[in-house]
Amino acid sequence: MTGPSEPEDQVAKPAPKDPFEPMPSAPAPAEPDRAAVARPRTVDRAFIVWVAFAVLLLAIAVLFLTVSAASLEDAIRTAFRQQNRAFTEDEVSAGAAFIRSVGIGFNVVFAIAVGGCAYAMRAGRNWARITLCVLGGVAVVAGLFGLGGSLLFTLVELALIVMGAIFMFRKEAAAYFTPYRVPGTR
Repeated sequence: MTGPSEPEDQVAKPAPKDPFEPMPSAPAPAEPDRAAVARPRTVDRAFIVWVAFAVLLLAIAVLFLTVSAASLEDAIRTAFRQQNRAFTEDEVSAGAAFIRSVGIGFNVVFAIAVGGCAYAMRAGRNWARITLCVLGGVAVVAGLFGLGGSLLFTLVELALIVMGAIFMFRKEAAAYFTPYRVPGTR
């Protein structure tokens, strides 16, 4: 049967099932199979060292929590007297609060960043091992300015950072961190 606008002599033809056939999509670039490159022991050792460094940073943050305000204020007064600077008690108490908050905040933020990058490094991400070295360098410099708790903590931090960097950049780890390259590209 035809509709009112169609002539009666035309017969309805069945519509094709799919008039438009899309082009097949390009295959996804092959991702490197991390199972093909086994994680070397040096990477596992570096991971352990970086996690130990993150735990040390958290311990330093706890140390800043446990130090009394009076001892921080005494240290600030002593520093002002050694510099022959005039000071008020408001400046001393504000300085103690500032040192405590910056010490806690810096160490907690760095511990989280180091821990996250350590997991990414263990997964074979090259950017993570570079970031860990940068974070480690910043932590040592900050430790030298007093945010590391003491010289002993700063030296332990430095030893952990050097060990972690050595383990990450050993010859055995190079293939694990070599980025996958699509054939025909640079």
